[in-house]
Amino acid sequence: MKCSGVLARFKNRESIVRFQAVLLVAAACLFAAIAHADQPSDTSSVDTSTWRCSFCTYDYGWMGQLDAGLGRVSNSSYRFGEYTGLKESGMYWLLGGNVKYRSKDGGFLDVSADHLGIAARELNADGGRQGAYEWFAGFQEIPQFLYESGRTPFSGLGTDSLALPTNWVAAGSTGGMSKLSQDSKAVDIENTRRIASAGIRFTPPKSHWRYSVNFQRDTRTGNDLMGASFLNTTTQLPVAMDYRTNQVRATANYAVSTWQFGIGYYGSFFSDANNALTWDNPFLPIMPGATRGQLSLPPGNAYNAISLSGAWQALESTRFMATAAIGRGTQDERFIAPTLNSQLAVAALPSTNLDGKVNTLNYALRAYSSPSQNLDLTFDYTLNRHDDHTAQNAYQQAITDTYLADYATNIPYSYSRTRGDLIADYRVSSRVNLEGGAAHTGEDRTFRDAAETRTDSLWASLRADPTGSVNTFLKFAHERRSSPDYTPVDYLFNAQNPLLRQFDLANRSRNQVSGQLGYTPSEHWSTAISGELNNDNYDGTDIGLTQSKDIEYTFTVTYTPADKLDLNGYFTHQVMAWRQAGSASFSYPDWYGERGDRIQTVGLSAERRDIAAGLDGGLDFSYSLARGATVVMTSATSPLFPDITMRLQHLSLYAKYSINAKFALRLDYQIERYATTDWSFDGVNPNTVSNLLALGIYSPNYVVNVVSVTAEYSF
Repeated sequence: MKCSGVLARFKNRESIVRFQAVLLVAAACLFAAIAHADQPSDTSSVDTSTWRCSFCTYDYGWMGQLDAGLGRVSNSSYRFGEYTGLKESGMYWLLGGNVKYRSKDGGFLDVSADHLGIAARELNADGGRQGAYEWFAGFQEIPQFLYESGRTPFSGLGTDSLALPTNWVAAGSTGGMSKLSQDSKAVDIENTRRIASAGIRFTPPKSHWRYSVNFQRDTRTGNDLMGASFLNTTTQLPVAMDYRTNQVRATANYAVSTWQFGIGYYGSFFSDANNALTWDNPFLPIMPGATRGQLSLPPGNAYNAISLSGAWQALESTRFMATAAIGRGTQDERFIAPTLNSQLAVAALPSTNLDGKVNTLNYALRAYSSPSQNLDLTFDYTLNRHDDHTAQNAYQQAITDTYLADYATNIPYSYSRTRGDLIADYRVSSRVNLEGGAAHTGEDRTFRDAAETRTDSLWASLRADPTGSVNTFLKFAHERRSSPDYTPVDYLFNAQNPLLRQFDLANRSRNQVSGQLGYTPSEHWSTAISGELNNDNYDGTDIGLTQSKDIEYTFTVTYTPADKLDLNGYFTHQVMAWRQAGSASFSYPDWYGERGDRIQTVGLSAERRDIAAGLDGGLDFSYSLARGATVVMTSATSPLFPDITMRLQHLSLYAKYSINAKFALRLDYQIERYATTDWSFDGVNPNTVSNLLALGIYSPNYVVNVVSVTAEYSF
């Protein structure tokens, strides 16, 4: 099919990038040809036993810096506050710094804190005695503000049960829900992740052993957005999140002059305080009794593993390394009821829980050798095995609490993946380096459309520094994946089109080219241009993803005209495009879709020291523009979806005045402008779609100013 959609819109830009890639190839070859084959001078006869470092100084005692101040945010914005914590307008505290202690007998303590006055905060501490023991502890809080200004008629927000008002008027469509407007209340979608960790590492005196124990507790609380259906009607729900993940690591390592050995344990334990979400059906039931639904939430699970590792320096030029780990994952969370609809006579469950068991086996072998001064060889072999030993049972399906369907059997997916790599690194001279490699990957699976896939790859790179001011890098890679026995597993699922190929299993040919050309004409100037092209072709796929491309190049420049001034700039352009084919008639392709994303970013930063006595300053500016276009082509029409756009502008300025060696004042100002359009959100009010009760969320747009003043004390 002749390309007339999204890919064609990017055709000229792609040609330019290809031309630049050719220039990179030509430049790399030219510089490699004129490279001097000089060798480093022999320094083996130089006696360094009496050399001393006259510039090495060591500070003992307490030292560090403490920061305290106030800031103000001009406007409230969820998207601006995501990961920064500054979602609300108004004042906030600035608290942070770092403190260090060093003693002459090797004792040390490091404490650092960032943003203690806001929701995105971090605190870390570690100490001990060098060469003997070390302890550490940390805490990090990461807010994620997803969507604001949503509206919902449900009560019970933040719990596992959502209920409609007693006076709710159910209807066959959202347009008939007469109480929707008056019963709706504001709801925001947000959650917070908190990570606490602690551990210790210690080495007994006069011992070759070293031990470590680490513990991490990860919690995530808040809510998320979920869609819940009764057959052909859907409701967007704010579902409560209350996750807990505990992880434990313990290791013991033994090392002598030519070999090392280690043993370790890893455990991960996940739990969800809510077993299921129940909600009232806001629509008129399609079938009697379908007035309340229930969805299972992520089940609790555990994983335990034991690992072994070792290394042996067989010769001065040859080293062998190996790691192996065995583990088991289990999941025995109690099943929820098949349906809440008492009108459906569903068969009893064959068991009370899944009793899931998955065994894992992983090992890796590496051999490294330098047969000559200029040649390094590395061989890697890895195996990853995932054996699902969960018993299979047949469960009668209750479809969205509306009707009963045939029995379905749970599928114990298993796979075994092996990979071998051979890498050679050859130094032609001190200015020219060649590297290349080959790899083969084999994967065998059960209960998947492709029982096996085989992937072969080759790559080669050239790094050349022909002069003191020019450096080049060029890399080519080719990969071929084949699935000789692709057969849809129809006896387990609904019938699939036999021409359909899943993109992660289908035959694929991948070509990659990347390169960089750098030029430093003087100690004050440096420039570089780099580029990368990835091209995937899914030959043999009639229905599914057939092609994808990713083209990116970046230009950077640095100018330091004086010791007290730094200027940096960059420009990045990236184009990503995909093409797929589909069939509405369960036959040959009768429609095609193309998607393309274009992202452009430009940035500039400047820093000036000693603008005046004790005064430093700087700025940082960036501008990003992204646009996504989607085209669907059929025999009759070629509908064009509205573009999805994003524009982000950010400017930050700072000035720091040092009153003396210990005290300084700092003023920061930043402004950020964010504008987006997304047709999947914009204009979709709670009652816009007749069979979708939405939250009415819009894509974010904001302009936020932030000003802060900080006092810094150094000691």
